Amino acid sequence: MGTNSSRWSGKVVYLGISPYQYPIEQRVELAKRLLKQKERSIMEIAELCEFNSHSHSQWSKQFRQFTGMTPRARAIELNNQAFVKYAV
Repeated sequence: MGTNSSRWSGKVVYLGISPYQYPIEQRVELAKRLLKQKERSIMEIAELCEFNSHSHSQWSKQFRQFTGMTPRARAIELNNQAFVKYAV
């Protein structure tokens, strides 16, 4: 069961990202969902999302590339949103 790489590439380019960026974006989206759950540390999430656990800076850089903020900043933002939601 093989895949036609030109067909795959065309679908990903149609989405507006390169075939290289697509799996990274999918892992970042998973990381965002896991950060929202607040059950795991940032490093646990990096490992679960298959980011290289030996390179925190690479994980942070790739996360920031897709979200505009670091994983830590995103976690803080989510925590602040929850606080405001219950404080009102």
